[in-house]
Amino acid sequence: RGTRVQQRLYEAWRAVIGEEQAGHTRIKMLKRGQLHIEVDSAPLLHHLTARNKAELVKGVQEKVEGVYVSEIRLKLAKE
Repeated sequence: RGTRVQQRLYEAWRAVIGEEQAGHTRIKMLKRGQLHIEVDSAPLLHHLTARNKAELVKGVQEKVEGVYVSEIRLKLAKE
């Protein structure tokens, strides 16, 4: 079970990218404003990477008060 902050971040992330896509991702950590997210699918990773990251950050930041997110780092999950 993640921390309360991770749960809030995941809920915000899910609201920004959608339930189906969020189901294929996992928040690893938030460190120095960088939100690290693992993606379990290479095509989805490519799709998310092609999106405007500033809009993704803004969407998450707007939904989670009191938590600073300056960057989203996406990485393919290891099997």
